[in-house]
Amino acid sequence: MSVSRINNKNVVPLIHGFNDAYYFSLIRDINMFLKNQPTYIEVYWDKLNSMGSNPAIAGIWQKARLNSAKVGLGLRNTLRDIDKETNLTIIAHSLGASVATHFLFNTNVWIKMFQEKLETYYQSSSIPTPKYKSINVGLLAPAITGTDIFGDVLNTIPTAKESKYKKISN
Repeated sequence: MSVSRINNKNVVPLIHGFNDAYYFSLIRDINMFLKNQPTYIEVYWDKLNSMGSNPAIAGIWQKARLNSAKVGLGLRNTLRDIDKETNLTIIAHSLGASVATHFLFNTNVWIKMFQEKLETYYQSSSIPTPKYKSINVGLLAPAITGTDIFGDVLNTIPTAKESKYKKISN
């Protein structure tokens, strides 16, 4: 199904982290409380592979972190045709939080050389950030640098003059 043909006004991308989450029971539990079920989009992405070794020792974790930025931009590009009157609720687990934040806005947490390559190859400044009726984000055990990453929440494309984002953290 093309995302542009989703006619449900409630869409929930479920973004997996470095270790996959089990969203089946979460979806079941959410649906028990809703009159109208949303459309779920499970996002699996290449976190790379440590071939059974400890990811920290194999050097995979840093590569997966950098890959999360590319995946977020790809997701932004993929979901850009969803109707703007949609209510979007993003649920991300672990390193999927990095994917989610790169989907929502351009972050500046990377070393300068990687940031320049990211822009050169993926042109993040030309991929519009999402503008939907409402956007809610739930980060489960987020593997990102605390709430500081949300300092870039206004770094949107085109550049935000007035943002409707409300920053809530606990």
